[in-house]
Amino acid sequence: MIKSRKLIIRILRALWIIVLIHNEFFIFWKYANNLSTQLDKDDKNILLIADPQMTDDLSYDRPWLILKLSEFYSELYMKRNYKHLVNSINPYQIFIMGDLMDNGREWDDVFFEKEAKRFNKIFYSQNINYMVGNHDIGFGDGIKPHVQRRFHKYFGQASYVVHQEGYTFFVLDTVSLSSHNPQIGNSALSMLKNYNHTNTILFTHVPLYREPNLSCGPLRQQSHSQSIKDEYGYQYQNMLSKELSEHILNTVKPILIFSADDHDYCEIIHNNFIKEITVPTFSMAQGTILVTKPN
Repeated sequence: MIKSRKLIIRILRALWIIVLIHNEFFIFWKYANNLSTQLDKDDKNILLIADPQMTDDLSYDRPWLILKLSEFYSELYMKRNYKHLVNSINPYQIFIMGDLMDNGREWDDVFFEKEAKRFNKIFYSQNINYMVGNHDIGFGDGIKPHVQRRFHKYFGQASYVVHQEGYTFFVLDTVSLSSHNPQIGNSALSMLKNYNHTNTILFTHVPLYREPNLSCGPLRQQSHSQSIKDEYGYQYQNMLSKELSEHILNTVKPILIFSADDHDYCEIIHNNFIKEITVPTFSMAQGTILVTKPN
């Protein structure tokens, strides 16, 4: 009887170890490898990472130990997924599409520097193009010049152009462009006013305006919300204003748009032919994650 119990305990321990190894290591590699098999070996792939929103001390009202565990496991999740995706698809360009950190706009300079180093340990590469989000610096008239300059110091300018393979990738800082303060918005506005490239793929953190209740399509995972709502609050706005969106579309004339911020997948068409794809969050702590190969 005692030997039988010991055998059962050993079997259960072995099963627990197998499950732990599978869930902590193998499953990350498996999904990244499955994605790589869907891609042509001659393709030059682009990796889009939206809203990692690295968990920090202000993210949740939780006991200290629970909060630290939340930080550790959400960071570990992103680090492993990022590593396997980079190794599997070998992207020649990586775009991190804003909201790098959950509360970057609220931190003092010392803490921001500490968290920026932590962020760079997760997302390491020489080919990363950074975008700015409302959790990094705020939104519109809520943005403070010092906070905006601080982001530029650590992650570079927030509006810029990348030319690659016959396409122009135009990264536009739409959170600053939504400000009425010239000191905040003039850099992005100047790039927009002088933009004259063709074959453009537009990148914006905040999705462009669309009519209320316009369906995001079958790949959206939030069953309670099949569209991006036209809502706003403290330092956020779910979509850009209608006027600004129309101005961007008419000036840039993009052939494709990628946006972020919503944390779920959304696919709509502007002006009957311009597709906008909103990329889901990369974080396990911030919502839904979807890996797909858009047409």
